[in-house]
Amino acid sequence: MTKIKEASLPWYRNDLTILAGLALLKIMIHLPILTRYGYHADELYFIACGQHLAFGYVDHAPLVPWIAYLSTTLFGESLFALRILSTLSGAAAVFFTGLLTGRLGGGRFAQVAACAAMIIAPVYLRTGNMLCLPAFEPLFWVLGYYILVRIIQEDNPKLWPYLGLVVGIGLMNKHSMLFFGFGLAVGLLLTPLRKHFKSPYLYAAGGIVLLIFLPNLIWQINNDWLTFKFMVNLKTRVMSGISALQFLAGQLLYLHPFNAVLWISGLLFFFFSKQTGDDAAPSPEKNETKQKFFGGAGGDFSKKPPARRRQEKNNLKAKHPYRILGWLWLSVFILLVVTKSKIYYLAPAYTVLLAGGGIAVERWLRRRNKKWLKPAIITLLFLGGTAMAPLSVPLMDIDTTEKYIHKVTFGAFKNIYELTRDLRGMFGWKERLAGLAKVYHSLPAEEQQRTVIWAAGYGNAGAVDYFGGAYGLPKAVALGMNYWLWGVPEGPIDTVIGMGFKKETMEIFFNKVELAAEIELENVNPWWRKFPITLCREPKDPLPEIWKRNRPF
Repeated sequence: MTKIKEASLPWYRNDLTILAGLALLKIMIHLPILTRYGYHADELYFIACGQHLAFGYVDHAPLVPWIAYLSTTLFGESLFALRILSTLSGAAAVFFTGLLTGRLGGGRFAQVAACAAMIIAPVYLRTGNMLCLPAFEPLFWVLGYYILVRIIQEDNPKLWPYLGLVVGIGLMNKHSMLFFGFGLAVGLLLTPLRKHFKSPYLYAAGGIVLLIFLPNLIWQINNDWLTFKFMVNLKTRVMSGISALQFLAGQLLYLHPFNAVLWISGLLFFFFSKQTGDDAAPSPEKNETKQKFFGGAGGDFSKKPPARRRQEKNNLKAKHPYRILGWLWLSVFILLVVTKSKIYYLAPAYTVLLAGGGIAVERWLRRRNKKWLKPAIITLLFLGGTAMAPLSVPLMDIDTTEKYIHKVTFGAFKNIYELTRDLRGMFGWKERLAGLAKVYHSLPAEEQQRTVIWAAGYGNAGAVDYFGGAYGLPKAVALGMNYWLWGVPEGPIDTVIGMGFKKETMEIFFNKVELAAEIELENVNPWWRKFPITLCREPKDPLPEIWKRNRPF
């Protein structure tokens, strides 16, 4: 009967089609606004890192700089090409979150609710609209969850190497993928799945992770563990001030307050919901294509050996087969709270909780016969997401965005740029370069040959390196992250042009400093509205010595 019903469903009602439609919706949200503002400082920095191809960088893993290199090599100066992979990664994460929900036993409503929650979350909106490390994290985490669920359902340890592949590539994107491995180890220890510690396939997975991550590990060894030192410095200077209350409040805001019901319900679902055969089975609406290609929550029992069928049924009848998912998230949450991490570090871990929450709400509605609430809940999610979207993506001009945010937050933020600093950070790059070029070309040609542009921060340096050729400018140097590692040009240096530094700052390093220009910038953050350009001569120490004494990490 089920197969007849599945076969009779029109294509547009198939689960895969609906999930693909939600992933497409994610893409369509971003496409009209993907290039509305300019480049972010981090994007310019990743482009610069991509021009210095390596297996490691001071403050991040190498995958995103490689993507930046590929984009700029193939498409040149194209903001759309630079960002589109982030958008597509977010859409894929939406699709696989829905797929994971279905595999865990969620019906149509649960899948749509989980995907809708992914679409409206401010943190995923922001990262889906720019090239950054967190843009790809949710995809790696949800793929890891999906494979883990298959291992549980099928009792198939041969799938561990596939999980190792996902974790390994995820580590080359962002080192925080280690949190997934930490949570997985805790979850295995605290559940009957600890039996997998006897499986050689689990250790094969670890070997695959190590093999993929080995080039970055060798880079760390050869460069005196710079990333570790950077993280220690970051924790001391930045993250040590983040309290547990701030971290928790940030989760509510970053994931969207409306999503809190889902992810909290999802956590409770994995810990306390008893999974019976009926509960864990896929909804009868799942089509045969999905069963064959992705495998349903239990697969097609009729085509499997009797012993295998009995084993899978026993797995599905276990009281809490997915408790490991709850332990995985909770252990990572506790780790990040204790270590005072940045608030958004936990964001990629929520995909599985949104899936579990969708199932929990769906069952609550079914038990109380409140099916009429399903469209109301989905509508409410999207309305709430629309209301908060301007906090994350450039739906309006920047001034209107700030006025809107001030109203919807009831004036809670004295300095509204605390919420819009990333958006305002996308303006004013070419105006800075035009002013910089005017100062540089005012120098005699011979002096230009012995002049270095010293930029304040890697964003300004990246802008010079990326756009500067059109203005006849040399490459920049900076005391920031990898720019410090790349050092200063060899040879005699008579003049330094300070880009973005106040006169008093440069007087620390030079005997002769003059304010050559002060550029009025629009739409930028307050501290850049009057952008100084200084001419600096007679350094108190050779530039390489200044670099050596001022390592930023």
